[in-house]
Amino acid sequence: KVAKRYSKKFSSDIEKAVRTRFGQIFGPCISKQAKYEKWVIGIYMSDNVQNALRKGIPEIQIHLLKDFIRKHVLPAISKWRAPPHTNTTAIPADKWLLHMTDSFRYVRLIADENPGSDLSANQQSRSKYHE
Repeated sequence: KVAKRYSKKFSSDIEKAVRTRFGQIFGPCISKQAKYEKWVIGIYMSDNVQNALRKGIPEIQIHLLKDFIRKHVLPAISKWRAPPHTNTTAIPADKWLLHMTDSFRYVRLIADENPGSDLSANQQSRSKYHE
């Protein structure tokens, strides 16, 4: 049952809609070259659910939210901030969820895989001061 419900989320119609939207943002050439991956991100999934998804949906990637943020989102923010960047390392205001997630790291509500890896010494000491 679980795999059947989720397989609808990865139907060819959904992939086509994602590619169309991606093409509008980044251009049709990039959209055609992009690899479409099947990811499920959840707060909690039992082993039975994870096994059913892996069995029912080939090539699915399953991530728990806390691990996804720690292993994918925070490193992506760090990479984006690393040189060579154009004019700012600030997360754009319209990316409020990324900004909030990044803020959680600075106030130590969540931890990076490499703690302090992209924090300046000033930011590290300021974070410690607020603990």
